[in-house]
Amino acid sequence: GRFVAEDPSGKAWDLSGSLNADGRELPFASPAELARTLAASPQVQKCFGRTALEWSLGRALSASEAARLSTLESAAVNSGGNVVEILKSIIGAPEFAEAQTPASEAPSPTSEMP
Repeated sequence: GRFVAEDPSGKAWDLSGSLNADGRELPFASPAELARTLAASPQVQKCFGRTALEWSLGRALSASEAARLSTLESAAVNSGGNVVEILKSIIGAPEFAEAQTPASEAPSPTSEMP
């Protein structure tokens, strides 16, 4: 677990690279630049919105929720990927307010609290 600035042969680590997103090659020179690049990507913003909604509902989205997903993806991109705004959009969704945990997954009540 200690930080090392070079590989076993003594060469400095090369932390640069590139990835494909939004239909183009996106280069980065450092982990911090990678994080900024991903955060600015509309493709990643949409993916985060969808994943956050699925996680919040505790299930995958159905085909009937395509319009809601489109609205959420637009909110994600229009906010520049602002996590707070994405979560506000999710909380305001009818699917979120109507979400219910199946009885088989609901926590069982306890008679005593420690």
